[in-house]
Amino acid sequence: MTLGISIALLIQSLDPTERGIATGRSLLQSKGWCAVHTLQLLTAKPPLPGAPLKRNERPLMTNNLSLTFILTPLLLAVWFSASALNAHADWEHIPGTEVIGRVRLLESDGPRLYAVGDTGFYLSFDDGYTWRRREIGRGLEEFYITAIGSGDGAVYVGTTFHGVFRSDDGGNTWKHINEGLQVFDSPKWGPRHGIVEQLLVTGSGTVINVGYHYGTHISDNRGETWHSVLDEWIYPGNPDWRFGDSIWSMTEFDSYLWAVYSSTSGTVLRSADKGQTWESLPVVVPGNEHGFGQISDWAAIEDKLYVAGYLGFGRWNEAERMWENLSRGFPDVPYMNQLAVNRRRIFATFYGLDRGVWLFDHPSETWVPVGPPDVDVHPLVSHQSDLYAGAENGIYRASIPIVSLYGKTAVTWGVIKQ
Repeated sequence: MTLGISIALLIQSLDPTERGIATGRSLLQSKGWCAVHTLQLLTAKPPLPGAPLKRNERPLMTNNLSLTFILTPLLLAVWFSASALNAHADWEHIPGTEVIGRVRLLESDGPRLYAVGDTGFYLSFDDGYTWRRREIGRGLEEFYITAIGSGDGAVYVGTTFHGVFRSDDGGNTWKHINEGLQVFDSPKWGPRHGIVEQLLVTGSGTVINVGYHYGTHISDNRGETWHSVLDEWIYPGNPDWRFGDSIWSMTEFDSYLWAVYSSTSGTVLRSADKGQTWESLPVVVPGNEHGFGQISDWAAIEDKLYVAGYLGFGRWNEAERMWENLSRGFPDVPYMNQLAVNRRRIFATFYGLDRGVWLFDHPSETWVPVGPPDVDVHPLVSHQSDLYAGAENGIYRASIPIVSLYGKTAVTWGVIKQ
C-alpha cells in the first residue's frame, strides 16, 4: 500500500512526458533523474507563504519527513529492479541479411564483422548495415566452415576436413595454412584433416587450433606451421594420460590457458606455463553435482571468469577454489550456446529456444529474456556498443542502453548516499 502511494505521488510530480517515461519500459533510464528529483523533494525548503514561484517551478510537498518514509521504499524498489527493467532491448532485423540464410557463426574484429551462414562467408565494414560475400579457398561447396578466430591483425577460419585459412586483409583474400596439421585417411574421401572446433588467438599471438577427437595444434607464426600437442599435454597426476585430442574448448584468462577436457564430464584444466603443466579444477558445484557438462563458451567480466555449459552457468571463485552455480532463472532447456559481454553485462543464447537472447541480472544472479521475441538465436557477438544475433533468417541488432548498474546510475546513487 505504502509503495503504491509512493509511486502515485512521484508519478504525479512529473511532467506528462516524464510521467510517460517513468511508467514505461524506460523507467530504469529515468532512475537517476528520479533519485535526484527525490533528493530535491527531501531537502528543498518550501516557499514562503505568498512568495511567487520561479518560471517553470512547481510547488514542492512540504512534509519532508513523511516523504522520506514514503519515497525511500520506492527508490529502493527502483534501484534493485534496475537490471530487470533494463532487460528490454529494441531489436531490429538487419535488411538484406536474410540472403545469408541460417547464421551459424559471428565474429567481431575491430571495425569489421564476419558472419557464416548457409550461403557462405560474409563480411561487413559498416557495423552490419551492408554485407559482402567472399569466397574462401575452393568454394563453400567443398567444405563446411566450423570456426572463426581473430587477432594479431588476421582472421582465421576452420573447416571440416580442409584445415585452416587465414586472411591478412580483413577477409578479402585467403591463404591455406595446413602445414603440420594431422592428416587422416578416410576410406571414402581419402586423406583429410580433422574438424576444427575452435580457433583461439592468445594475447601473445599464438594460435590454438582445437580439434576434438582430431588433435589440438599450436602455431607461433600465425598458422604458417603447426605442431600437435597430443603427446605433450599430460593430464595432471597421470603421466600416461594424454588429453590433447579430447579438448572441447579453450580460453585465455588471468595469465592462464583454460581447457575443457571431454564433452561429457566438462572437466576444466588450466595451465600457467602455456601447456607444459596443467592443474585440474573441481567439477562439482553447489546445487549442481554434475558440474556444467560440456562447456561451450567463456566470458570474462569484473576480473571474473564465467562458463556456459550444457548443464548450467557458473563463475570461478579463486579464493575458494570452487565454481559458483549461477543457473537460477534458466529456461526450460538449460543448453547454453554462446556468451557475449556488452557494457559489462553478460548475454547468452540457448539451443532450441524461440526466445531470443537472455541477460544475466547481476544483483539477483538470475536470467531474464531480452528478445528478440519468438526467434531462435544461434551465435551472439558484441560489436562496438551493439549486440548482434544470428538466426534462421539473418542477423538481428540491438543497441544496449549505457545506463546500467555498473555505470552512470551507480554513480548517481553513490552521490545520493553521501
